[in-house]
Amino acid sequence: EPPAYNADIVVTETIDITSEGNQIQRGIFRDLPRYYEASGERLAFDYRVLSVRRDGQEEPYDTETDGNAYRLRIGDEDVFLENGAHRYEIRYRVANQVRYFDAYDEVYWNATGNEWPFAIKQARATIVLPPGAQVMQTAAYTGRLGQTGEDFEYRIESNRHSFQTTRGLDAGEGLTVAVGFAKGLIDPPSPADAG
Repeated sequence: EPPAYNADIVVTETIDITSEGNQIQRGIFRDLPRYYEASGERLAFDYRVLSVRRDGQEEPYDTETDGNAYRLRIGDEDVFLENGAHRYEIRYRVANQVRYFDAYDEVYWNATGNEWPFAIKQARATIVLPPGAQVMQTAAYTGRLGQTGEDFEYRIESNRHSFQTTRGLDAGEGLTVAVGFAKGLIDPPSPADAG
């Protein structure tokens, strides 16, 4: 039976912040990378924003590009946030995010990004694979871009693979996660999709 899944991923980010009316006044930026390197080529990420919420309510946002950043500007420029705790939820789809290797396929994702100007008290990333996925390996990395710190705990529950930091991350540090699984679950992209 042919695979039933394509190589797109749907990402749900939950970001808890405390606004003190200083650096966060009207909302937040979320910078996602515009490009990634593959086989010596620079390829563009293909994002589709599905929803943006603050404290459970739809929140206005704009998108723009800045260097290698695909930036979500979240918030209303005419509305100041109340000081205190706020929860943002961002959902987006990213096309063709399964990486193909000879022995396995892999979802590899920089879950936090490394561009936050703030420290991150705690980060958790959970990858949920389709039913029937045979996981072959997992990995995670903490620290600055390119660093391979191991400040995380890994847990598995059914098809949910969770990675949680075991220390706070400084500004410019992040959490990247990877789950490799047996080939055959995901339809490889056609030449048209790969372009």
